[in-house]
Amino acid sequence: MDEGYEKGQSDNSPKIDGLMVALYFAKNCNFVAAEMRGVKMKKSARDNYSDDAVVYVQIKRTDNICIVNCKITPEHRVRTKPYYCSLVCDENEEEILNVTCDDCAVS
Repeated sequence: MDEGYEKGQSDNSPKIDGLMVALYFAKNCNFVAAEMRGVKMKKSARDNYSDDAVVYVQIKRTDNICIVNCKITPEHRVRTKPYYCSLVCDENEEEILNVTCDDCAVS
């Protein structure tokens, strides 16, 4: 666990809804809509996907800003090195500020 972070759990994670995600995608020039239609997307939408895919989650809050760091292994390649991902959101404004995936091939 990095300094200042706590273990991420369902009871301390930020509230992210579909509208927040849609607004982030609309503002983000790096998003490609074609990626949402694929088979991999359908697989990752299953309820039990996170059981195998999520390696760890850690959360840090500073005022109204919440930072979520995690490592995720894509289910279709569970033996590969996990991706390091980060989400920054403003909980008061209910807005996703930034999402990064640092280790994946398309980052």
